[in-house]
Amino acid sequence: IAVSPKADATAVGSVRADEPPQESTERTLYLVALASGAIILSGINNLIIEALFRGDKIGASLWNFLNWSMYFICALVERLVFRYKGFNGRVTDYMQLGAMTAIGNHFTYAALQYVNYTIRIMFKATKIIPVMIVSALYVGKRYSLAEVTNVLMLIASIILFSYGDATSATGTGFDIRGIGMLTIGVLADALVANFEEKRLFKERQTSANEVMLATSFISAIYIGIMLVATGQAPAAFAFLQS
Repeated sequence: IAVSPKADATAVGSVRADEPPQESTERTLYLVALASGAIILSGINNLIIEALFRGDKIGASLWNFLNWSMYFICALVERLVFRYKGFNGRVTDYMQLGAMTAIGNHFTYAALQYVNYTIRIMFKATKIIPVMIVSALYVGKRYSLAEVTNVLMLIASIILFSYGDATSATGTGFDIRGIGMLTIGVLADALVANFEEKRLFKERQTSANEVMLATSFISAIYIGIMLVATGQAPAAFAFLQS
């Protein structure tokens, strides 16, 4: 979802005390529209991914390459339309971020060889846990007792859900190797979130568009190299031609 320069994530979600009621209402409606669109499109995206991986029609590397290539195109179009200028981040910043992003995405999708898609979604939902841990150590954030309690309840829910899927007669696709890959992927996602917050948004004062444009471009390069290095490129081209 593209966000214009007049409404970034902070501005959309906040209302000033001296803000006119009409403008406040418009901001609220805009926030609701963005959140609704994100949820709906995310659901459609998940349905497509599940259908592709369930039928073994596409591999994790190819999917990630196509995914990040599309993100790059969308971010580039947004940059041209709104005429964003300049880059505040450094190449080394985006090389690090791109590597962490590629690793996180690859492992979470590659895990579908061993676990079903529902478990993947559940594990992705627990990303808040390592994000909080890393932010406390790396960014220096502090969390309230209520926030910690919510996280503990989330952990318990994931454990019970995964255990139920593993022991159920109808549960399929559960494998400890998949859980390990999901864990690596979620940890990488946590590093990505905190690296963006501290290094790019706070220290470099970058825009969301800049981060998406540069990260998606470098991630696509990393994954493209992986496709070639692992010998998956011919199969990927064959899939695209079909």
